[in-house]
Amino acid sequence: MEAVDISGDSYVDLLAIRRTRPGAGDPVELKVQMGPDGARLHGVTTTEIRGSHDLRALLKQLIKVVKKRNSTHTVTIRFTETFEFDDPENVGQSVTKSRRVQVVFVILRNLPAGFQRVVDVAVEHDSGENPLAKVPTRETAFTRLHPGIFTQGYNITFVDCLSPYYEHVRENVNTLIFSLKVQKLKGKPRQSNDESLVEMRRLADEVKGLKVTVRRQSEAMQTVQKELNAREVELMKREAKYNEVNTNLTDTRQRVQLMTVSRNIEVDKTNRVKGEMSKELSAKKKEMQVVEDNKTAKDKATKEVVKAVNDAKARTELLEKKIRDEEAKAKIPLDTIKAFEDEKAYVDRIAYINTASPEEQRAQFIESSVLHREDQKAIERMKEEMIAIKASDNTAPQIQKISAEYDKAVVTAGPSLEKDKLLKEIKQYEKETADAEAETKRLQEELDQKKAQCCSTM
Repeated sequence: MEAVDISGDSYVDLLAIRRTRPGAGDPVELKVQMGPDGARLHGVTTTEIRGSHDLRALLKQLIKVVKKRNSTHTVTIRFTETFEFDDPENVGQSVTKSRRVQVVFVILRNLPAGFQRVVDVAVEHDSGENPLAKVPTRETAFTRLHPGIFTQGYNITFVDCLSPYYEHVRENVNTLIFSLKVQKLKGKPRQSNDESLVEMRRLADEVKGLKVTVRRQSEAMQTVQKELNAREVELMKREAKYNEVNTNLTDTRQRVQLMTVSRNIEVDKTNRVKGEMSKELSAKKKEMQVVEDNKTAKDKATKEVVKAVNDAKARTELLEKKIRDEEAKAKIPLDTIKAFEDEKAYVDRIAYINTASPEEQRAQFIESSVLHREDQKAIERMKEEMIAIKASDNTAPQIQKISAEYDKAVVTAGPSLEKDKLLKEIKQYEKETADAEAETKRLQEELDQKKAQCCSTM
């Protein structure tokens, strides 16, 4: 890439401006020289661009410089397509062929009057008004640097910039007139017709196509290989499954054979056991028949015995009925005899009382009294209560226990205040004992009084 600013008849290298340092030597004078590729600016800085990133970075740097200038400037980019082939004559060496395409970006500002004359002559030549007219490319510095722009050496595209403000109407009209004028320009850039390059490009395209074909075939082969591998894996899985199923089938057959043999053995055993059971069943049936016969005979004898028993029972019932009738007839004399005996005993008792002494009479009356019998029961109940009270009276063992504890305390600890307390408890228990004895005496007296009251009660 090259970037040149054109101010009047002089050229300024924009790429050199950004690299120039203060104190450096005088800048190199730029001159236009004709070469095999056309007009070239000798001494201009050329920068190699390897990608869009480098181009974007350079353009950002150029914008900073161009903003400060108001003259025409150009940016030239030369695209080079290089083909490298093996040299058939020299083995191990390569032959390089290149094709170049040049693109020029131009901003037209503050051009001299001679530029309009160059445009007019070029328009007359391209429009057919004056086909023999020769374009005066030496008139201006811009046309000297790029003479092919107005001599049909480039495919041209113009972009016109207009202002929307009223004070710029004249400039807008001039721009539109210039745009209508340059629309008549034609572009027929000369192309290189190198047959060897064309052949090499064709061969390169074929090689590229072959590489694509090889890559596709390789991808297809990989796909086929993957499919083959997948099928092989599937086949191996099926083979393993077949082997497993075959093994299981063999085991199943062996088990079936063993089961068949065991079933036959079991059938033989069953038949043998069945025969034995049939024999036993026949014997049991015979025994049961004998038992049934015996049972029938016994049932017959039992029926006869039952019949005899029933007859005897009937006879017994008749006899019992007769006895009951006889007893009913004899019951009235027995009751009469019992009443007579009771009356006789009563008369004998009255006679005994009449002949007895007064003490014996009193005793007889007391014994025959109902109250006397009730008093005897009460006395027995009181005696039982006294026995229970004496059994529950545990004061004497407590007194002995307390005395033992007291003696032990005296022996171990000596006289202390506990002695008075123990003595008080002993006195209390003695008092309770005396009260219990007094209560016992009182109960005894009550019993004696009860006995004495029996005589008065009669």
